[in-house]
Amino acid sequence: MATPEATLLGGEHRTIPYTLTANAVSGELIKLSDDRMAVVTGLDANALQSGMTTQVVVGGPVRVYKASATDLSSAQDPYWDVTANAAIAVGSAEAGDVLLGTRIGGGATGQTYVDIDLNAAVGTVDAG
Repeated sequence: MATPEATLLGGEHRTIPYTLTANAVSGELIKLSDDRMAVVTGLDANALQSGMTTQVVVGGPVRVYKASATDLSSAQDPYWDVTANAAIAVGSAEAGDVLLGTRIGGGATGQTYVDIDLNAAVGTVDAG
């Protein structure tokens, strides 16, 4: 993974301990067993091996990779395309794709990112 799938933005983030079920790198988005998405964090990306326990981010402001031709600039909540490894519009989501959270910025055509509040429910405030 040359470009991180996700980077943390400034602000408060909610983390949980998680035992990796596959090798991972810092900045990778993974789908948890409860269908939430999480961002893998770690100082030594080469040491994140399957079976290790690390902290993953499950909430807060995150910048997520998307294809530059994809327009997510309207008030829609993007999904993660588990095949293409990129944020997509709800209308493009297929079986297995996962709601990322609430869009909070970015996402225009030509940009390669969309900013989201990871796992935030639409129209609600997550007290964390």
